[in-house]
Amino acid sequence: MNAELFYAIEFTISLGLFYLLYYFVLRKETFFRWNRFYIILAVLISLLVPFIKDYFIQKQLISPMAFIEEKVTLSYILPFTVEIVADHSTVNWLLLVKLFILLVSLFFAVKFTYGLLKIFRMINVGEKIISSKNTFVFSDSIQTAYSFLQFIFLPKNFNLENPENQTIIRHEMTHVNQLHSADVILFQIFHILFWWNPFIHLFYRELRLVHEYLADEEVLQVYPSKNYMQMLFDSVNPEKLSMAHSFSTSQLKHRIIMMTKTKSSRNSYFKYAYFLPLLIVLFQYCVKAPTRDLMTEFESYTSTDTITVYDPETYKEWVKIVKRTIYKNAAVMPQFNQCGPDVKSDDCVLKYLADHIKYPESARKANIEGTVITKIYINQNGEVESGITIKSLTQDCDFEVTSVLRNMPKWSPGLIDGKPVTVEYTVPVKFKLSN
Repeated sequence: MNAELFYAIEFTISLGLFYLLYYFVLRKETFFRWNRFYIILAVLISLLVPFIKDYFIQKQLISPMAFIEEKVTLSYILPFTVEIVADHSTVNWLLLVKLFILLVSLFFAVKFTYGLLKIFRMINVGEKIISSKNTFVFSDSIQTAYSFLQFIFLPKNFNLENPENQTIIRHEMTHVNQLHSADVILFQIFHILFWWNPFIHLFYRELRLVHEYLADEEVLQVYPSKNYMQMLFDSVNPEKLSMAHSFSTSQLKHRIIMMTKTKSSRNSYFKYAYFLPLLIVLFQYCVKAPTRDLMTEFESYTSTDTITVYDPETYKEWVKIVKRTIYKNAAVMPQFNQCGPDVKSDDCVLKYLADHIKYPESARKANIEGTVITKIYINQNGEVESGITIKSLTQDCDFEVTSVLRNMPKWSPGLIDGKPVTVEYTVPVKFKLSN
C-alpha cells in the first residue's frame, strides 16, 4: 500500500477512536480545561502515531541483531527494504489525487491568509485603546464583540462602563488570557493540511464549544446566570469571523445546557483514564522487542531435506536425506564483503540487489506494486541457499528475487564459538512504480 495512503488511514482511524471516546464519555463533563487539553493532545498523538510506529520499526531493524516475527520463528532480517523502482507509463491516478488534495489545501491556505489580513486590517484602521494586557479595537464595521490574539474588537458606540458590556468584556478577555486563539490557529493549520479528515472538523467544532464554556464559566463567577443567559439570547448576531471568538449564540443551546448543568463529581476524573488503554490499542501493532536476550541464546532448529544424487558412470540415481542445523542468529552474522573493506555488509547487500534485481515487465505493465519477503540460508561455506518466500507478490517478482539471491557471490559464513554455521537471513524487496 502507498505510504501516504497508509498514513492517512492510520491517522483517520486513530483520530476517530479519540473522537468517539470524547463524544460518548467526556463531552458532557464540566472539566472544560481537561477537555481542551484532550482535544489538542488527541490530534497531536494521532498525527505522530504512524511516525512513532515507523521509528520503532526502523530502530529495531537497524540494530545489530534485528528480528521479524513469522509465526513462531525469529530470524535475522536485512536492516532495510531493497526498493526496485520502474517507470510508470500509464496514468497515475494516485498522483492526480495528491494534486487535488494539494490544490484544495492551497485554497484553504489562501482563505486562512485572507482571514488574517482582514483581521489585521481591522486593527490598523480601527480606533484603539491599549491596556497592559489587551488592546481594544473600535470600528463602525464591527457589529458584535469578538477577540483574536490580544485584541478585543468592539462596535464603535460600545460603552465600556455599562455593567452588561463589562460582562461581554470579561467573556472576551477570557478568550484572550487563556490563549484560545493559539488553539484556533493550530486547528486552522490542521484544517489546511488535513481537510479531508472529517474528525478534524468535528474536533474543531468541539474545541470552539469548549472555548465558549470556559469563557462562560469565568463570567458566571461574577454575574448571575439568569441575567447572563438572557443577555446571550439578546445578543444573536449573524456576524462571524472563522478565526475570531465572537460573542454570539451559534452554539447557544449547548452553552445554556452546560451553564445549568450540575458540576461533574471528582470521580468523573477517572473517565480520562480511558485515554491510556486507547493509547495501548494504537501502539500495540508496533514492532515488539524480543523478550529474551538473543545475543547470547542462539536459537536453532533441524532442517530435513531430500537431495537427488545422480552417478553419471553407473547411470544410477538415488534420494539422499540430509539433516542440518540452521541458526536463526549467530555470534557473528554472515557478512557480504564484495564491495570492499570500507563498505558495511548490509550496505553491500543493498547495492548488489538494487543493481541486479529488475522490475518484471509483466508486473510493470499490470501496475503491480508491493513487497516480496524471502528467507534464504547462508551455509557454512558462505553460499546462498534458496529458502522460502514468506510474502509473495507475483510469480515473476518472486522468481526474480529468488534467482538473484541464489546467484549471489559467496558470503563470509556466520560463526558461533568460532565455527561456521548455517544462518537464516530474511530479505525484503519492494517493487515500486515511479510517479
